[in-house]
Amino acid sequence: MRPAMVTLLLSCAEELPDSRPARPVLVDEPAQQAPFADCPTFDFHLPIPAPIDVLPFHGPRAPVANRPAFPAPDPRFTNEGFRQAVWDLTALVAWLRAEGHGPVHLAGMSLGGYTAGLLATLVDDLASLLLVVPLGSLALFAHQHGRFGVGATAEALRDALEAVYRPTSPLSRPPRLSPDRVQVVATRSDGITGLRHAELLASHFGVTPRVVRGSHLLQHHLPWAELAS
Repeated sequence: MRPAMVTLLLSCAEELPDSRPARPVLVDEPAQQAPFADCPTFDFHLPIPAPIDVLPFHGPRAPVANRPAFPAPDPRFTNEGFRQAVWDLTALVAWLRAEGHGPVHLAGMSLGGYTAGLLATLVDDLASLLLVVPLGSLALFAHQHGRFGVGATAEALRDALEAVYRPTSPLSRPPRLSPDRVQVVATRSDGITGLRHAELLASHFGVTPRVVRGSHLLQHHLPWAELAS
């Protein structure tokens, strides 16, 4: 049976068979979702079904094709986007449970890793958490990429933006999962988020990040089946 795809929450629910025993389910959140607009088979080589949740304003939810409108320059819009993402995911997980699925394992990549980490500080019923090349802090990302300039003013702006994003930051609340149920994976040549973001989240969840070959976009060396087991 191919993995059940869930895009825009329930638009691909017909991929699920009419009768099936309870089984683990992985909810995966890639940051860019355009390839999943028409619910094709997408194979991570996982040993369990893998519904795909589309982040707000990404992929088929973007107002302009292939141009995500979230995160946005306006922090108010960005915070609202994460609020919507959390609502989407809790609704999706509730539906999966109502359909008779077993434990829900949450995985996220890049911005999806940030969102997955956020959810894992808000709900108690996730079986495990996997964060791959995750974004850890929007303010740190902006600072690393020169959005604030340099010097003391840049650091002050970074700290101010960190405070603005605190309501939707995965670093602002204690984790709801024990460290033995969390994995954080970084790649050696990640030029987008880099190792620092993985380290921030790993420290917050009480684990050591696993560093493997690859980059932010080229992840051929990630042992997906092993990570999902």
